Amino acid sequence: MLEVARRSGLWTVVLAALIAAPTVAFAADGAETTPVNPFWILGGVVVAYLLAYLSLGWLTRRYGFVTGAQYVLVGMLVVPFTGWLDTETFRGVEALMAIAVGAVGLTAGLAVNRQRLKDQQGRRVRLAVTVAGVTLLLVTVVPLLAVFQWMPEDGRTPWVAGLMILGAVALVADGRQLEALAGFFEVDEAAVSDALELCWLSTSLALLWFGVSFSVLDPGIEIFGGPADGGAWLAIHLLVGAVIGAVGAALIEERPDDDRALTILIGVVVTASATAYATGLSIVFVSFVTGVVLIQLSSEALRLKTMVQGAHVPIYILLLFVAGTFWTTGMEPVGYGIVAAYLVLRWLGRVLGVALYRPRLTGHRPPPGVHRTLWAPGALTAAIVLDVAIGFSEVEHIGTLVSALILILIAEEVIAYALSRGWMIDISDVGTGRQTSSPWGDWRGGQR
Repeated sequence: MLEVARRSGLWTVVLAALIAAPTVAFAADGAETTPVNPFWILGGVVVAYLLAYLSLGWLTRRYGFVTGAQYVLVGMLVVPFTGWLDTETFRGVEALMAIAVGAVGLTAGLAVNRQRLKDQQGRRVRLAVTVAGVTLLLVTVVPLLAVFQWMPEDGRTPWVAGLMILGAVALVADGRQLEALAGFFEVDEAAVSDALELCWLSTSLALLWFGVSFSVLDPGIEIFGGPADGGAWLAIHLLVGAVIGAVGAALIEERPDDDRALTILIGVVVTASATAYATGLSIVFVSFVTGVVLIQLSSEALRLKTMVQGAHVPIYILLLFVAGTFWTTGMEPVGYGIVAAYLVLRWLGRVLGVALYRPRLTGHRPPPGVHRTLWAPGALTAAIVLDVAIGFSEVEHIGTLVSALILILIAEEVIAYALSRGWMIDISDVGTGRQTSSPWGDWRGGQR
Protein backbone atom coordinates (compact mmCIF):
# COMPACT_ATOMS: atom_id res chain seq x y z
CA MET A 1 0.00 0.00 0.00
CA LEU A 2 2.78 2.41 0.86
CA GLU A 3 4.44 1.63 -2.45
CA VAL A 4 1.21 2.52 -4.24
CA ALA A 5 1.06 5.77 -2.30
CA ARG A 6 4.60 6.62 -3.34
CA ARG A 7 3.86 5.85 -6.97
CA SER A 8 0.53 7.68 -7.01
CA GLY A 9 2.14 11.11 -7.12
CA LEU A 10 4.00 10.29 -10.34
CA TRP A 11 1.01 8.53 -11.85
CA THR A 12 -1.17 11.55 -11.08
CA VAL A 13 1.13 13.73 -13.17
CA VAL A 14 1.29 11.17 -15.98
CA LEU A 15 -2.50 10.76 -16.03
CA ALA A 16 -3.00 14.51 -15.99
CA ALA A 17 -0.57 14.92 -18.89
CA LEU A 18 -2.38 12.28 -20.94
CA ILE A 19 -5.76 13.90 -20.28
CA ALA A 20 -4.45 17.36 -21.04
CA ALA A 21 -2.54 16.53 -24.22
CA PRO A 22 -5.52 16.48 -26.64
CA THR A 23 -7.01 19.58 -25.08
CA VAL A 24 -3.75 21.49 -25.24
CA ALA A 25 -3.10 20.44 -28.80
CA PHE A 26 -6.58 21.52 -29.85
CA ALA A 27 -6.16 24.88 -28.12
CA ALA A 28 -2.80 25.38 -29.79
CA ASP A 29 -4.26 24.64 -33.18
CA GLY A 30 -7.23 26.97 -32.63
CA ALA A 31 -4.99 29.78 -31.48
CA GLU A 32 -2.75 29.37 -34.54
CA THR A 33 0.32 28.93 -32.39
CA THR A 34 3.33 26.73 -33.00
CA PRO A 35 3.01 22.98 -32.29
CA VAL A 36 5.77 23.16 -29.69
CA ASN A 37 3.52 24.97 -27.19
CA PRO A 38 1.73 21.84 -25.87
CA PHE A 39 5.07 20.17 -25.22
CA TRP A 40 6.29 23.25 -23.35
CA ILE A 41 3.21 23.09 -21.13
CA LEU A 42 3.47 19.38 -20.39
CA GLY A 43 7.22 19.72 -19.92
CA GLY A 44 6.57 22.46 -17.38
CA VAL A 45 4.44 20.07 -15.32
CA VAL A 46 7.23 17.48 -15.28
CA VAL A 47 9.85 20.10 -14.36
CA ALA A 48 7.63 21.39 -11.55
CA TYR A 49 7.31 17.86 -10.19
CA LEU A 50 11.08 17.40 -10.19
CA LEU A 51 11.59 20.76 -8.49
CA ALA A 52 9.45 19.53 -5.61
CA TYR A 53 12.05 16.95 -4.68
CA LEU A 54 15.22 18.71 -5.80
CA SER A 55 14.56 22.17 -4.34
CA LEU A 56 11.65 22.14 -1.92
CA GLY A 57 12.64 18.82 -0.38
CA TRP A 58 16.25 19.96 0.09
CA LEU A 59 15.25 23.32 1.58
CA THR A 60 12.88 21.58 3.97
CA ARG A 61 15.47 19.06 5.16
CA ARG A 62 18.28 21.61 5.46
CA TYR A 63 16.52 24.75 6.66
CA GLY A 64 12.94 23.81 7.48
CA PHE A 65 11.93 26.18 4.70
CA VAL A 66 8.41 25.20 3.64
CA THR A 67 6.58 27.50 1.24
CA GLY A 68 5.15 27.35 -2.27
CA ALA A 69 5.35 31.05 -3.14
CA GLN A 70 8.13 30.34 -5.63
CA TYR A 71 5.84 28.20 -7.79
CA VAL A 72 3.26 30.97 -8.05
CA LEU A 73 6.02 33.39 -9.05
CA VAL A 74 7.26 30.99 -11.74
CA GLY A 75 3.73 30.79 -13.16
CA MET A 76 3.53 34.58 -13.21
CA LEU A 77 6.92 34.76 -14.90
CA VAL A 78 6.37 32.33 -17.78
CA VAL A 79 2.90 33.52 -18.87
CA PRO A 80 1.80 37.07 -18.02
CA PHE A 81 5.16 38.76 -17.42
CA THR A 82 7.43 37.36 -20.15
CA GLY A 83 4.91 35.71 -22.46
CA TRP A 84 7.13 32.64 -22.85
CA LEU A 85 3.91 30.64 -23.05
CA ASP A 86 0.96 32.05 -24.98
CA THR A 87 -1.92 32.93 -22.63
CA GLU A 88 -4.68 31.64 -24.90
CA THR A 89 -2.85 28.39 -25.56
CA PHE A 90 -2.23 27.87 -21.86
CA ARG A 91 -5.96 28.27 -21.15
CA GLY A 92 -6.39 25.09 -23.17
CA VAL A 93 -5.32 23.06 -20.14
CA GLU A 94 -8.56 23.84 -18.28
CA ALA A 95 -9.48 20.14 -18.32
CA LEU A 96 -6.24 19.26 -16.52
CA MET A 97 -6.71 22.21 -14.18
CA ALA A 98 -10.25 21.12 -13.27
CA ILE A 99 -9.07 17.62 -12.36
CA ALA A 100 -6.29 18.97 -10.15
CA VAL A 101 -8.76 21.33 -8.45
CA GLY A 102 -11.14 18.42 -7.90
CA ALA A 103 -8.37 16.28 -6.43
CA VAL A 104 -7.71 18.91 -3.77
CA GLY A 105 -11.40 19.17 -2.91
CA LEU A 106 -11.73 15.38 -2.67
CA THR A 107 -8.67 15.16 -0.41
CA ALA A 108 -10.20 17.74 1.94
CA GLY A 109 -13.43 15.76 2.00
CA LEU A 110 -11.65 12.50 2.80
CA ALA A 111 -10.24 14.17 5.93
CA VAL A 112 -13.77 14.58 7.34
CA ASN A 113 -15.12 11.54 9.14
CA ARG A 114 -17.50 10.89 12.01
CA GLN A 115 -14.88 9.45 14.35
CA ARG A 116 -12.58 12.44 13.96
CA LEU A 117 -15.42 14.82 14.73
CA LYS A 118 -16.49 12.67 17.67
CA ASP A 119 -12.97 12.78 19.09
CA GLN A 120 -13.18 16.58 19.25
CA GLN A 121 -16.03 16.31 21.81
CA GLY A 122 -16.94 19.88 20.95
CA ARG A 123 -13.71 21.22 22.47
CA ARG A 124 -11.86 22.50 19.43
CA VAL A 125 -15.06 22.91 17.42
CA ARG A 126 -16.18 25.85 19.56
CA LEU A 127 -12.78 27.48 19.21
CA ALA A 128 -12.75 26.96 15.43
CA VAL A 129 -16.27 28.37 15.05
CA THR A 130 -15.39 31.39 17.20
CA VAL A 131 -12.24 32.18 15.21
CA ALA A 132 -14.04 31.62 11.90
CA GLY A 133 -16.97 33.78 12.97
CA VAL A 134 -14.80 36.72 14.01
CA THR A 135 -12.67 36.41 10.86
CA LEU A 136 -15.74 36.37 8.61
CA LEU A 137 -17.20 39.32 10.51
CA LEU A 138 -14.14 41.47 9.83
CA VAL A 139 -13.22 40.26 6.33
CA THR A 140 -16.70 39.87 4.83
CA VAL A 141 -19.68 41.02 6.91
CA VAL A 142 -18.56 44.51 7.95
CA PRO A 143 -17.25 45.40 4.45
CA LEU A 144 -20.51 44.06 2.93
CA LEU A 145 -22.54 46.33 5.19
CA ALA A 146 -20.45 49.26 3.99
CA VAL A 147 -20.99 48.26 0.35
CA PHE A 148 -24.76 48.08 0.74
CA GLN A 149 -24.80 51.33 2.68
CA TRP A 150 -22.70 53.56 0.43
CA MET A 151 -22.30 51.93 -2.98
CA PRO A 152 -24.88 52.33 -5.78
CA GLU A 153 -26.81 49.17 -6.57
CA ASP A 154 -25.50 48.77 -10.11
CA GLY A 155 -21.90 48.60 -8.86
CA ARG A 156 -22.32 46.18 -5.95
CA THR A 157 -22.10 42.80 -7.68
CA PRO A 158 -18.29 42.57 -8.08
CA TRP A 159 -17.76 43.72 -4.48
CA VAL A 160 -20.29 41.29 -3.02
CA ALA A 161 -18.75 38.39 -4.95
CA GLY A 162 -15.22 39.41 -4.01
CA LEU A 163 -15.93 39.86 -0.30
CA MET A 164 -17.74 36.52 0.06
CA ILE A 165 -14.91 34.69 -1.70
CA LEU A 166 -12.30 36.52 0.38
CA GLY A 167 -14.14 35.25 3.46
CA ALA A 168 -13.69 31.65 2.31
CA VAL A 169 -10.00 32.19 1.56
CA ALA A 170 -9.52 33.82 4.97
CA LEU A 171 -10.78 30.70 6.76
CA VAL A 172 -8.40 28.26 5.02
CA ALA A 173 -5.59 26.98 7.22
CA ASP A 174 -3.50 24.21 5.68
CA GLY A 175 -1.81 22.06 8.31
CA ARG A 176 0.81 20.44 6.06
CA GLN A 177 3.27 23.30 6.46
CA LEU A 178 2.99 22.96 10.24
CA GLU A 179 3.52 19.21 9.99
CA ALA A 180 6.66 19.73 7.91
CA LEU A 181 8.05 22.24 10.41
CA ALA A 182 7.24 19.93 13.32
CA GLY A 183 9.17 17.17 11.57
CA PHE A 184 12.13 19.45 10.92
CA PHE A 185 12.30 20.66 14.53
CA GLU A 186 11.53 17.14 15.80
CA VAL A 187 8.66 18.48 17.89
CA ASP A 188 6.05 16.05 19.14
CA GLU A 189 3.89 18.02 21.54
CA ALA A 190 0.18 18.21 22.32
CA ALA A 191 0.17 21.86 21.23
CA VAL A 192 1.09 20.84 17.66
CA SER A 193 -1.71 18.26 17.55
CA ASP A 194 -4.17 20.87 18.82
CA ALA A 195 -3.05 23.36 16.17
CA LEU A 196 -3.33 20.75 13.39
CA GLU A 197 -6.87 19.82 14.42
CA LEU A 198 -7.79 23.50 14.53
CA CYS A 199 -6.38 23.94 11.00
CA TRP A 200 -8.49 21.05 9.78
CA LEU A 201 -11.69 22.37 11.36
CA SER A 202 -11.06 25.86 10.03
CA THR A 203 -10.45 24.53 6.51
CA SER A 204 -13.66 22.47 6.63
CA LEU A 205 -15.60 25.59 7.62
CA ALA A 206 -13.92 27.46 4.75
CA LEU A 207 -15.18 24.89 2.25
CA LEU A 208 -18.71 25.05 3.61
CA TRP A 209 -18.69 28.85 3.34
CA PHE A 210 -17.25 28.68 -0.17
CA GLY A 211 -19.96 26.25 -1.27
CA VAL A 212 -22.69 28.50 0.04
CA SER A 213 -21.06 31.60 -1.47
CA PHE A 214 -20.61 29.98 -4.89
CA SER A 215 -24.25 28.85 -4.93
CA VAL A 216 -25.60 32.25 -3.92
CA LEU A 217 -23.41 34.23 -6.31
CA ASP A 218 -23.70 31.92 -9.34
CA PRO A 219 -27.26 30.49 -9.56
CA GLY A 220 -26.28 28.49 -12.64
CA ILE A 221 -28.62 26.60 -14.98
CA GLU A 222 -32.39 26.77 -15.29
CA ILE A 223 -34.46 24.05 -13.64
CA PHE A 224 -38.20 23.45 -13.86
CA GLY A 225 -38.57 26.24 -16.38
CA GLY A 226 -36.83 28.98 -14.38
CA PRO A 227 -33.46 29.97 -12.96
CA ALA A 228 -32.31 28.08 -9.87
CA ASP A 229 -32.06 30.20 -6.76
CA GLY A 230 -29.13 29.95 -4.35
CA GLY A 231 -30.77 27.28 -2.18
CA ALA A 232 -31.64 25.04 -5.13
CA TRP A 233 -28.17 25.47 -6.63
CA LEU A 234 -26.59 24.50 -3.29
CA ALA A 235 -28.84 21.42 -3.13
CA ILE A 236 -27.69 20.43 -6.63
CA HIS A 237 -24.05 20.69 -5.50
CA LEU A 238 -24.79 18.43 -2.53
CA LEU A 239 -26.79 15.93 -4.59
CA VAL A 240 -24.19 15.55 -7.35
CA GLY A 241 -21.35 15.14 -4.84
CA ALA A 242 -23.34 12.67 -2.75
CA VAL A 243 -24.25 10.45 -5.72
CA ILE A 244 -20.68 10.28 -7.04
CA GLY A 245 -19.33 9.64 -3.53
CA ALA A 246 -21.86 6.85 -2.91
CA VAL A 247 -20.99 5.10 -6.17
CA GLY A 248 -17.28 5.37 -5.41
CA ALA A 249 -17.81 3.96 -1.91
CA ALA A 250 -19.76 1.01 -3.31
CA LEU A 251 -16.89 0.18 -5.67
CA ILE A 252 -14.26 0.53 -2.95
CA GLU A 253 -16.27 -1.69 -0.59
CA GLU A 254 -15.63 -4.61 -2.93
CA ARG A 255 -12.09 -4.47 -1.48
CA PRO A 256 -10.14 -4.42 -4.76
CA ASP A 257 -6.36 -4.68 -4.81
CA ASP A 258 -4.30 -1.50 -4.43
CA ASP A 259 -3.87 -0.81 -8.15
CA ARG A 260 -7.59 -1.14 -8.86
CA ALA A 261 -8.51 0.88 -5.77
CA LEU A 262 -6.22 3.67 -6.98
CA THR A 263 -7.86 3.51 -10.41
CA ILE A 264 -11.31 3.80 -8.80
CA LEU A 265 -10.17 6.78 -6.74
CA ILE A 266 -8.79 8.55 -9.83
CA GLY A 267 -12.04 7.78 -11.63
CA VAL A 268 -14.03 9.38 -8.80
CA VAL A 269 -11.86 12.52 -9.01
CA VAL A 270 -12.24 12.76 -12.78
CA THR A 271 -16.01 12.15 -12.66
CA ALA A 272 -16.66 14.72 -9.94
CA SER A 273 -14.42 17.33 -11.56
CA ALA A 274 -15.74 16.80 -15.10
CA THR A 275 -19.38 16.86 -13.98
CA ALA A 276 -18.91 20.09 -12.03
CA TYR A 277 -16.87 21.69 -14.82
CA ALA A 278 -19.43 20.82 -17.51
CA THR A 279 -22.48 21.98 -15.54
CA GLY A 280 -21.07 25.17 -14.01
CA LEU A 281 -20.95 23.81 -10.47
CA SER A 282 -18.11 24.56 -8.08
CA ILE A 283 -15.43 21.95 -8.75
CA VAL A 284 -13.93 22.32 -5.28
CA PHE A 285 -17.21 22.03 -3.40
CA VAL A 286 -18.67 19.14 -5.41
CA SER A 287 -15.42 17.19 -4.96
CA PHE A 288 -15.37 18.03 -1.25
CA VAL A 289 -18.90 16.65 -0.81
CA THR A 290 -17.89 13.58 -2.82
CA GLY A 291 -14.96 12.97 -0.48
CA VAL A 292 -17.08 13.43 2.65
CA VAL A 293 -19.71 10.94 1.46
CA LEU A 294 -17.07 8.48 0.22
CA ILE A 295 -15.23 8.39 3.55
CA GLN A 296 -18.46 8.03 5.57
CA LEU A 297 -19.71 5.06 3.55
CA SER A 298 -16.41 3.24 3.13
CA SER A 299 -14.63 1.05 5.66
CA GLU A 300 -11.36 1.65 3.79
CA ALA A 301 -10.75 5.14 5.21
CA LEU A 302 -7.08 4.65 6.14
CA ARG A 303 -6.31 3.01 2.83
CA LEU A 304 -7.88 5.86 0.84
CA LYS A 305 -6.07 8.53 2.84
CA THR A 306 -2.74 6.79 2.28
CA MET A 307 -3.32 6.76 -1.45
CA VAL A 308 -4.21 10.44 -1.78
CA GLN A 309 -1.29 11.58 0.36
CA GLY A 310 1.20 10.54 -2.30
CA ALA A 311 -0.46 12.78 -4.88
CA HIS A 312 -0.46 15.92 -2.74
CA VAL A 313 2.99 17.29 -3.64
CA PRO A 314 2.67 17.27 -7.46
CA ILE A 315 -0.89 18.61 -7.34
CA TYR A 316 0.14 21.32 -4.87
CA ILE A 317 2.94 22.48 -7.18
CA LEU A 318 0.79 22.25 -10.30
CA LEU A 319 -2.03 24.34 -8.81
CA LEU A 320 0.29 27.04 -7.51
CA PHE A 321 2.04 27.24 -10.87
CA VAL A 322 -1.22 27.44 -12.84
CA ALA A 323 -2.69 29.99 -10.39
CA GLY A 324 0.28 32.25 -11.10
CA THR A 325 -0.51 32.23 -14.83
CA PHE A 326 -3.86 33.93 -14.13
CA TRP A 327 -2.16 37.08 -12.86
CA THR A 328 -3.18 40.21 -14.79
CA THR A 329 -0.26 42.55 -15.43
CA GLY A 330 -2.55 45.58 -15.67
CA MET A 331 -4.36 44.96 -12.38
CA GLU A 332 -6.38 47.94 -11.20
CA PRO A 333 -4.82 49.84 -8.26
CA VAL A 334 -7.80 48.95 -6.06
CA GLY A 335 -6.57 45.35 -6.16
CA TYR A 336 -3.47 46.24 -4.15
CA GLY A 337 -5.64 48.00 -1.59
CA ILE A 338 -7.80 44.89 -1.30
CA VAL A 339 -4.71 42.75 -0.61
CA ALA A 340 -3.39 45.09 2.11
CA ALA A 341 -6.78 45.48 3.82
CA TYR A 342 -7.44 41.74 3.66
CA LEU A 343 -4.13 40.80 5.31
CA VAL A 344 -4.71 43.26 8.16
CA LEU A 345 -8.32 42.20 8.71
CA ARG A 346 -7.48 38.52 8.56
CA TRP A 347 -4.72 38.95 11.14
CA LEU A 348 -7.11 40.84 13.43
CA GLY A 349 -9.76 38.17 12.93
CA ARG A 350 -7.40 35.37 13.94
CA VAL A 351 -6.01 37.23 16.95
CA LEU A 352 -9.39 38.46 18.24
CA GLY A 353 -11.08 35.12 17.54
CA VAL A 354 -8.64 33.27 19.79
CA ALA A 355 -8.73 36.07 22.40
CA LEU A 356 -12.55 36.13 22.56
CA TYR A 357 -12.85 32.37 22.97
CA ARG A 358 -13.89 31.56 26.53
CA PRO A 359 -13.62 27.85 27.34
CA ARG A 360 -15.68 26.21 30.02
CA LEU A 361 -14.02 25.43 33.34
CA THR A 362 -13.00 21.99 32.07
CA GLY A 363 -13.09 22.92 28.37
CA HIS A 364 -10.40 23.03 25.74
CA ARG A 365 -7.77 25.73 26.19
CA PRO A 366 -5.89 26.63 23.02
CA PRO A 367 -2.07 26.69 22.99
CA PRO A 368 -0.59 30.19 23.43
CA GLY A 369 -0.24 32.05 20.14
CA VAL A 370 -2.11 29.39 18.16
CA HIS A 371 -3.48 32.06 15.83
CA ARG A 372 -0.02 32.12 14.22
CA THR A 373 -0.56 28.58 12.89
CA LEU A 374 -3.75 29.48 10.97
CA TRP A 375 -2.21 31.24 7.98
CA ALA A 376 -0.96 28.63 5.48
CA PRO A 377 -3.10 28.77 2.29
CA GLY A 378 -1.92 25.44 0.85
CA ALA A 379 -3.21 23.89 -2.34
CA LEU A 380 -6.82 24.56 -1.35
CA THR A 381 -6.52 28.34 -1.70
CA ALA A 382 -4.97 27.90 -5.15
CA ALA A 383 -7.84 25.55 -6.03
CA ILE A 384 -10.39 28.15 -4.89
CA VAL A 385 -8.66 30.82 -6.99
CA LEU A 386 -8.87 28.63 -10.10
CA ASP A 387 -12.46 27.61 -9.33
CA VAL A 388 -13.40 31.30 -9.09
CA ALA A 389 -11.56 32.11 -12.33
CA ILE A 390 -13.55 29.41 -14.15
CA GLY A 391 -16.94 29.85 -12.48
CA PHE A 392 -17.08 33.65 -12.44
CA SER A 393 -15.32 34.42 -15.69
CA GLU A 394 -18.23 36.62 -16.83
CA VAL A 395 -18.36 38.77 -13.69
CA GLU A 396 -17.17 42.33 -14.13
CA HIS A 397 -13.66 43.03 -12.76
CA ILE A 398 -13.07 39.32 -12.10
CA GLY A 399 -9.50 39.74 -13.39
CA THR A 400 -8.72 42.21 -10.61
CA LEU A 401 -10.21 39.88 -7.97
CA VAL A 402 -8.27 36.85 -9.23
CA SER A 403 -5.03 38.85 -9.41
CA ALA A 404 -5.60 40.09 -5.86
CA LEU A 405 -6.20 36.50 -4.70
CA ILE A 406 -2.93 35.45 -6.34
CA LEU A 407 -1.02 38.16 -4.45
CA ILE A 408 -2.76 37.07 -1.26
CA LEU A 409 -1.69 33.47 -1.95
CA ILE A 410 1.96 34.52 -2.26
CA ALA A 411 1.84 36.75 0.84
CA GLU A 412 0.16 34.10 2.97
CA GLU A 413 2.66 31.43 1.96
CA VAL A 414 5.53 33.62 3.19
CA ILE A 415 3.75 34.97 6.30
CA ALA A 416 2.61 31.50 7.32
CA TYR A 417 6.16 30.17 7.22
CA ALA A 418 7.51 33.00 9.36
CA LEU A 419 4.70 32.84 11.93
CA SER A 420 4.55 29.04 12.16
CA ARG A 421 8.32 28.72 12.49
CA GLY A 422 8.41 31.27 15.28
CA TRP A 423 5.50 29.58 17.07
CA MET A 424 7.17 26.18 16.76
CA ILE A 425 10.32 27.53 18.41
CA ASP A 426 8.33 29.25 21.16
CA ILE A 427 6.34 26.18 22.24
CA SER A 428 9.18 23.66 22.08
CA ASP A 429 12.64 23.00 23.46
CA VAL A 430 14.33 23.43 20.11
CA GLY A 431 18.08 23.55 20.37
CA THR A 432 20.11 26.57 19.30
CA GLY A 433 21.46 24.74 16.25
CA ARG A 434 17.97 24.21 14.89
CA GLN A 435 16.88 27.76 15.71
CA THR A 436 19.70 29.28 13.69
CA SER A 437 19.35 26.84 10.78
CA SER A 438 17.54 29.26 8.50
CA PRO A 439 18.35 30.62 5.05
CA TRP A 440 18.46 34.09 6.61
CA GLY A 441 20.25 33.25 9.86
CA ASP A 442 18.85 33.44 13.39
CA TRP A 443 15.62 35.43 13.15
CA ARG A 444 15.54 36.03 16.94
CA GLY A 445 19.14 37.00 17.45
CA GLY A 446 19.90 33.71 19.22
CA GLN A 447 17.58 34.52 22.12
CA ARG A 448 14.85 32.29 23.48
